[in-house]
Amino acid sequence: MTQKKNLVEVLQSPFEQAFVKVYLYLVEKDRWKVFKKFRHKKELLQQLGLPQNNISHYINRTRNIPEHHNQKIIDVLVNEYGVSHKFLTTNTGRMFLEDPILVNETASAYSTLTEKEFIKLQKELTSVKDENDRLKELVETQRALIKQLHKGK
Repeated sequence: MTQKKNLVEVLQSPFEQAFVKVYLYLVEKDRWKVFKKFRHKKELLQQLGLPQNNISHYINRTRNIPEHHNQKIIDVLVNEYGVSHKFLTTNTGRMFLEDPILVNETASAYSTLTEKEFIKLQKELTSVKDENDRLKELVETQRALIKQLHKGK
């Protein structure tokens, strides 16, 4: 006879929700190869100062991350992995400051570009992505309005 435990979801802060999204993104498939900072999930959790046996509780929302871990997690994810501080604290916006594939690349990898040209291109890429995000929001708003108009007929 198996006994089934009643697990209740806990209310997670935006930080905890964002952390779970980032963690799952980093360990999914072979993405760790892009970052070259860890080889196993265990190593990532050690960097973050989290016990390995608790991660499933955070993912399943059955336990909260102890607050004394928050600052270290934020520091490591922002400084080492290029995660947006805003995303970690509010669970909104872009997950990464830049394209994660480019986080570890330097201007020297692009031998035909000077460092200034590389930085200029990165800024242009960011502005194009921001414009793309604004346009996506506009399209979604227009779709919602069209749906409301069709319901009103």
